[in-house]
Amino acid sequence: MADKGDVTLFRTPYEPDTELAENCATAVTKALLLEKIKEDVTAFNKWHRENPDVRIDLSGVDLSGVDLSGVDLFYVDLSRAKLSRADLSRTNLSETNLSEADLSGANLSEADLSGANLCGANLCGANLCRAKLCGANLSYASLSGASFFGADLSRANLSEADLSYANLLGSNLYKAKGIPENIRYIYLTELMKSWKE
Repeated sequence: MADKGDVTLFRTPYEPDTELAENCATAVTKALLLEKIKEDVTAFNKWHRENPDVRIDLSGVDLSGVDLSGVDLFYVDLSRAKLSRADLSRTNLSETNLSEADLSGANLSEADLSGANLCGANLCGANLCRAKLCGANLSYASLSGASFFGADLSRANLSEADLSYANLLGSNLYKAKGIPENIRYIYLTELMKSWKE
């Protein structure tokens, strides 16, 4: 016989499971948001700018290979999202949570990632040419083979990031933290060469 003190064993069929209801509501909300973004980028951007206090949670969504160029995703939770090979060029991702997101092979050229949290994100082979990463947190991120040509990494945190084979030529590393000495030396050597030309 069940212990009468265990409430879960005596839940009536009419008693709602609030956790399940919240999870279903979140899944529906994410699906509707993604549909609206894909349907009409201009209308979504307008709505998002007019409602900056609405916290959008797209954590864990799979947007691999999706064209999101020009979308305003500032201050959105995209943690653990799958964005590999996605087109995020010219996208506003400022103050966005992209921690542990998979952005491998993504096109982030000219994207605004100012103040974004990319801690532990996978950006292997990503295109970040001319992207704005001022004050972004890239600590523990996998940046192997990523191109930061002409990117603004001023005041960015690169502590413990994997920068192997990353292209930092022409990027702004002013007051960036955590840059390994060998990368700093290569960067400064190239900078001095460009001044002489």
